[in-house]
Order: sequence, then C-alpha cells, then structure tokens
Amino acid sequence: MIEQPTSALYRFVEHDDPDSLTLVVDTPQGPHLRRIPPALPLPSHIDPGPGAEAAAHHAAATWGMPDFVFQQAAHATKGSGRRELGDRLLLSGRRDAVVQVKARTIPPKPDAQEAAWIQKVAAKAMSQAKGTVRQLRMAPAEMLNGRNRAMGVDGTNAHLTIRVMLEDIALSMLDDSLTEANRFSVLSDLDRLPVTARAEWGHLLLDMLRDVPHVPDEHCKWRFRRMLHEDGTHQLIVGAATRFDAGVRAAFSAYVQLRHHEVTARTGRTEEASTLGVLLTPRHDGSRPWDTSTVRVHGDLELSEEELSAYSEAWNRTTEDGAVGADI
Repeated sequence: MIEQPTSALYRFVEHDDPDSLTLVVDTPQGPHLRRIPPALPLPSHIDPGPGAEAAAHHAAATWGMPDFVFQQAAHATKGSGRRELGDRLLLSGRRDAVVQVKARTIPPKPDAQEAAWIQKVAAKAMSQAKGTVRQLRMAPAEMLNGRNRAMGVDGTNAHLTIRVMLEDIALSMLDDSLTEANRFSVLSDLDRLPVTARAEWGHLLLDMLRDVPHVPDEHCKWRFRRMLHEDGTHQLIVGAATRFDAGVRAAFSAYVQLRHHEVTARTGRTEEASTLGVLLTPRHDGSRPWDTSTVRVHGDLELSEEELSAYSEAWNRTTEDGAVGADI
C-alpha cells in the first residue's frame, strides 16, 4: 500500500505488514489483541523531546478526546524549582493517568544497551509520575486541555492536609531545648481539631498557600485561622506566610504569644492554658509544597508592657481594608 505524507499520527496498515506489531493483553475475558502500526517520524522543525511530547499529546487527543488530554498551564510553571506536572495528563471522571514521554536521539545501539536504556528511563518516568500524583494531591493546579481550555485539576484530599502537618511535626528534627515530650504535646494539641472540621480547614490552608505568595518583593502576607477549645484552655492557630526566615519566625512567635495572652486575660485560666501555632510557608524548589513550623506556649508568659505594646502594634493594627493584621 502506498502512503502519502500526512500530518495524522496514525495510519492504516495491511494485516500482513511486517513492520506492524500486535499487542496482546491477558484479561479475565481472554486475550485482547491490538494491531500497532509503525511509528511515524517526529516533526523535523522542533527538537525530538518536545516533538515526542507533542506527538503523544495529539495521538491521545486523536484516539480519545482532546477534552481529556491536559498539560500544565504556562503560568503554573513559573519559578525555577517548580516541579513539572507530567508531560501530559489523561483525565476522565475520577480516573487519571500521568503520561511521561522519553525520546531517544542517538542512533540505535545493540539490543542489550537499548534494553538497559529503556529500563533506566522507565524508572525515571515512574518516579516523575509518582511526583506528579503526589503534587496534585497536595495542591490543585491549572491545566490546559487539547482545546486550549483552562481547568483547575484538584487531586487533593483536603482532610489529609492536617495529616501531612502531623507527619511533618512527627518526623522533624528537635531543637536542642526540646524533648519528645514537647513533640507529643504539639501533636496532641493539633490532633484536637475535630475530624469533621479537617476537610474544611485543609481546603482553607491550601487556599492560604496559593494566596500568600502574591505580594510585592520584600513584603510578607499572612493569613490565619484560630480555634478555641470549648473549655477555653486550648487555642489552636494555623496560618500561612509568604516565606520563612528569621524575621517571619520572630513575627509568628510574637503573634502566638499575643493571642495566648489575650485569651488568658479574658478567661482567667492562665495556668491551665496553652496555645499552639502552626505556620505553613510555600516552597518553590519542587521537593514538597510547603514547610511546617510550630510555636507552642503555655501558662503565664510574663510579657513586659514593652513586649505587649510592640506585639499589639504589629498585629492589632487595622489595615486599609478594615482587617486586623499585618503585612510586613
């Protein structure tokens, strides 16, 4: 059969075509056979890597529906360390597949070397795909489908956000001044958050993490949520800030101490009271979505008038939009 050049990513073949392959998949209903025609050459006007990704994209869109084939939106890739969310995603309902494309750009070598290369890049692709799944479970992302339409892809189990925070605390290195008993107290205080509220708080924290980076350079945006236990002795504060450094650490500690003082002054139960603050700060190196930091105080903090005045000036001033807080 004589074929004319075509931009299509498939071609019909004769059943006796020696260059075609037959894929055999064992299923509970018996073997499933599919004829696979030879691959067409990649586009010559672009590099092989991007060309192979584009070919895979168009093949998936041709044999399926372009509405179900997604790639990461351009603006979502800003930041030199941001993890790429797969070469492509295939999404349908509650199921999805991560597509990783690897292109070989040198002349073929002996079979043993080619097999070793395939095994090596397949292992790398699997690791990348797992990273994509992990990233989407942590935070949603905006994707573009085959029709260039944007859609938010949310693979999060928001209630697991609190679980991840607990794991961060459980596995973190302790400062020299802290003990395992201190760690246990922090974990216990965070675990007081009702199970029924964890999905809501998880969604809120993820929203905070998406929001706080959007400030001018040298500024730091803060967002908080607080909960006071019904007996008035345990206060939980969770929040997010634009970045984490020594200044942010000191400011967050001041915030937790001030809110603890205010509650104990109101309830009069100073000796029994404790306040736990958990701060999430976004990361941009692709290794994980955020860092988790904690501050826990209890009892009478014996803050001086100067300290109370400074903390209140920083955190209790009214902003232009009427909110109480600070953007430093």
